[in-house]
Amino acid sequence: MTLQKVSITENIRLSYISTKKFKSELISFSLSAPITERSYLLSLVLCGVLRRGTNALPSMALINKRLDELYASTVDIQSSIHADVLTLCVSAEILSQRFSLDGTDILGGVTDTVADILLSPLTEDGCFPAKTVESEIAFVKDSLSAEINNTRLYASTRLKELMCRGEDSRFPTLEYLLSNVETVTPSELWDFYNSMLCSRLSVFYIGSQTPSEISDRVKKAFEDFCGERINEFIIPRASAPKEFLSVTEDMPVNQGKLVMGMRTGAVMGSKQHAAAIVLNEIFGASPASKLFLNVRERLSLCYYCSSSYSMLSGNLTVASGIDCANRDVVTSEILAQLEQIKMGNVSDTEFEAARKSLEYSYVQIYDSPFSLQSFYFIRDLFGVCETVEECKERILSVTKEDVYQLARELEYDTCFFINGTLSGEECEVGEDE
Repeated sequence: MTLQKVSITENIRLSYISTKKFKSELISFSLSAPITERSYLLSLVLCGVLRRGTNALPSMALINKRLDELYASTVDIQSSIHADVLTLCVSAEILSQRFSLDGTDILGGVTDTVADILLSPLTEDGCFPAKTVESEIAFVKDSLSAEINNTRLYASTRLKELMCRGEDSRFPTLEYLLSNVETVTPSELWDFYNSMLCSRLSVFYIGSQTPSEISDRVKKAFEDFCGERINEFIIPRASAPKEFLSVTEDMPVNQGKLVMGMRTGAVMGSKQHAAAIVLNEIFGASPASKLFLNVRERLSLCYYCSSSYSMLSGNLTVASGIDCANRDVVTSEILAQLEQIKMGNVSDTEFEAARKSLEYSYVQIYDSPFSLQSFYFIRDLFGVCETVEECKERILSVTKEDVYQLARELEYDTCFFINGTLSGEECEVGEDE
């Protein structure tokens, strides 16, 4: 399954993978622009407003009814942040046309519906309906507040905010979003919506139809689209190490949340990118990792303990749920496991387990249209030409010494801790174990 690209019009580009492997197919439509705190906030509200209806289908119920007629197709609208890029994406999962029993043009019908959502949203007096915007603002505020109650997610979010300190970063903080969401107005949202439509449209398709069939349907549905702004996004740069910072917040929970931020200096497209993936796998990303086998299993110091690596920032983070009294000993043991890697104490068994795990995870990408889209979309956004196979082979060519060298260059400079103030053996409802 090879990714190919064609231009449908001057302002619409199609990336596609031709395959008959899946019964369901995926088509997505994305608009991208440089991010600001305000634009991300507006995008969160906009996604909900766009779901509410179009001029042709003026309610969520009518949109869903139309999708049900198209063999229960599903449409999702999301905004996301990739480095300094804001993306608004409408994605649809549809039944492959070859399984249509009555000849219904599933792809064409869904593409028309998506075009309606993006180009002809429901309006009132030349703007988004005030009641709809007000309702979505309340929903977004509730969702943001719920993120704080999910202490595991909140701790990761706070660590990311802290690691951006001192940078010219436009990463929106949770505090900013909560404090400003109620200031969004229908007119401001309408202006933001139109500004996003100035971007060129990226279409991604995985399925059995030919490029010409897809192009014809998209061109017809989006004949009124005229986005011309070309956004040149460069490959993200690794965040620089900073003076050590540790922040603690008290919360009425039983289980403490310890998150530790480290900088590898390796981002997508760099020479050490593959080594960072392997380092993360050995350190804490799998059930065969040092953190899981030692900190969690052998020493029983935590409820969970794992690491994750961001290829857009080069940051490696460790997250663990612990008894608050064990904070110091858990921190010491996590750093001790990292020190083992720096000293070259990775057995052949550990290294091969990491390689096999990663090899299998990349093979699994071919099993899901969404996984394929996720892999290729982020690379296409920043102009990185790399196939799944090429990425897998680069990872499998990483040596132990590559991992040791990167581990020695790693800088630990940020820590965030949620100190639980409740006592008792049982966790409160909603707390992760």
